[in-house]
Amino acid sequence: HNILLTFDNIARIRQGFNNTCPRCKSSEETLIHVMKDCPKAREILVAGGLNNIMLDGNYNNCIDWIEDFFVKKGWTKPLTGYVKVNVDASVSNGCRVVRVVARDHDGFVIRGYYNFKENSMDVIWAELEAFQEGLKLAEKLKVAQLIVESDSATLVNTVKKRMKDIIIMGQRIRQECKAFNNFDSVQVKWINHNSNNVADSLCNLAIRNKSDLYFDMNYPLDIHNIIIHEAIN
Repeated sequence: HNILLTFDNIARIRQGFNNTCPRCKSSEETLIHVMKDCPKAREILVAGGLNNIMLDGNYNNCIDWIEDFFVKKGWTKPLTGYVKVNVDASVSNGCRVVRVVARDHDGFVIRGYYNFKENSMDVIWAELEAFQEGLKLAEKLKVAQLIVESDSATLVNTVKKRMKDIIIMGQRIRQECKAFNNFDSVQVKWINHNSNNVADSLCNLAIRNKSDLYFDMNYPLDIHNIIIHEAIN
């Protein structure tokens, strides 16, 4: 990264060059400053919904920051009394797959679902379908305190900003979020892709089987293996 034309790198090869950041004018323009520490960069990260994810911690260089952010983090249990529903979707080769997994505060899978369709669409609309199915599943389980997790930053940000969003996607999400009234509390969170392994792995089953499947705590062996693999890794 030392070949990138930040002012700090230019100052290393050009004597007398001012390496102060031209945007905030308050610090040297190193790469970590450009990507994270500059107030302008932080505004962009906050606007993208990543303020609690990528702004924590102090780093001297960019690579340490990136490695720390992308370190593998597994699924985490919700607080007692909460049910966590992980939703995911993918679109590939003219096929759409959505998958939903509900787990209690002990980490036990209590219900799940995957659906396969030979229907090509933009992935964000598939993610919206997964979100919709997740809310439906939580309603069937009569969940009181719900956490919905998705690794789609676009979906999560649109849900959080739905009252300000006037595009078609925002209107659809506002409609779906009326279901929030069926719960005592609802939290919608973005998670790292590595924290969504079970929902993600169900995609492969759906594609391989080209079918739909609802399952409860007596889930099939192949799903059992996916869940056990995540629990021990």
